[in-house]
Amino acid sequence: MSTNEPGKTEKRRMLDWTLLMIVAVLVVLGLIMQYSASSYDLDLVKKQGIFALIGFAVLFVVSRLPARFFYKISVVAFGLSMVAVAATMVLGRNIKGAKRWIEIGPINFQPSELLKAALVMTLAAVLCKYFHEINNLERITVKEFFARRKEIRLGSFLRERRGFIFPILIIIAAAAFVAVLTKDLGTAVIIFGIGFCMLLVISPGIRYLITILIAAGAASIGLILLFPYRMGRISAWLDLEGNTSDLGYQIQQGLYAIGSGGWFGRGLGKSIQKDFIPEPQTDMIFTIVCEELGIIGGIVLIVLFVLLILRLRKIYHETADLFGKMIITGVTAHIGLQTIINMAVMANLIPNTGVPLPFISYGGTSLLILLTEIGMVMAVGKKGVDRSKDNVYDTGYAVNRQPEQ
Repeated sequence: MSTNEPGKTEKRRMLDWTLLMIVAVLVVLGLIMQYSASSYDLDLVKKQGIFALIGFAVLFVVSRLPARFFYKISVVAFGLSMVAVAATMVLGRNIKGAKRWIEIGPINFQPSELLKAALVMTLAAVLCKYFHEINNLERITVKEFFARRKEIRLGSFLRERRGFIFPILIIIAAAAFVAVLTKDLGTAVIIFGIGFCMLLVISPGIRYLITILIAAGAASIGLILLFPYRMGRISAWLDLEGNTSDLGYQIQQGLYAIGSGGWFGRGLGKSIQKDFIPEPQTDMIFTIVCEELGIIGGIVLIVLFVLLILRLRKIYHETADLFGKMIITGVTAHIGLQTIINMAVMANLIPNTGVPLPFISYGGTSLLILLTEIGMVMAVGKKGVDRSKDNVYDTGYAVNRQPEQ
């Protein structure tokens, strides 16, 4: 029963059709551009189309699940995803010196994509559990800590801050697994970014978050030094014209594609640079969009992503409980960060990270997980609109609480 009385909850529709329509347009546009960028490889597009159909089916099923389902399976999902990432060391297919894909018969999947969705659920559950501890934490500076080090018991100090420590350990473990075991720093950055955004939304402790960023920056430098080939990406970024490596060549050809498209593009299917860019239907597909559809086409694609983020933001504000808000925050961070990083790489604003463009780039596992996450948003967002705003940060989450009839 719907009501507008203060303190009551207005029941949401089962599906957010506006969100579904935006996602469907992006997926269809992705299939069209993949067909063009791959030089009309119909088998490739059929394979991606099958993943799209499966993904939308999963989206509808997941959207009908109760929000408490994700709360209950979060830790198990995270553990299985970490095991799957570790399994790439044994079962993974070696591509260009890295094992990121597991091949079982005709099925190939990328475990790090599964880890993104599992991380969102797990962090949402942990942040709900420790919400009060995080927001009522005694703030202490490094200077104060050393001044009071004799009276502070380390065990008690860490226990009081477990609300921060547990989420940080989860984020670090997930990002480190991906960066070290699969040598995929781009995905590790996305995973860290998802976790950081979720902490940023829930926590007023800016100093702690700055500390996390500094530690992450130091860890990134360490990983770059540990794997010297990553220095080649930075070198290609700093001196694109003078760089003779494949990475420098790839980005340079992508920039040619963006520049040659003009305002209105060469026309769909008329890209020239796709013959020079290795696998343009994957990470580099935005450059083909700009070449064939022009700057206008690129802007339209950006607008679609902006509309998607704004719709997710609207659902966030209409969601009554904290767990749902955290799920939506994680999914929004996943899509938003991956989109920004991909487009920034294509414009040579940052070094190449190998991050695909959500819904547009070729990749069945990525598409399937993204559509599953959209289903999760619909599932947690359907609970209700909190008119009074009194329970926006209800950390009890009330797993057994039933919505008003």
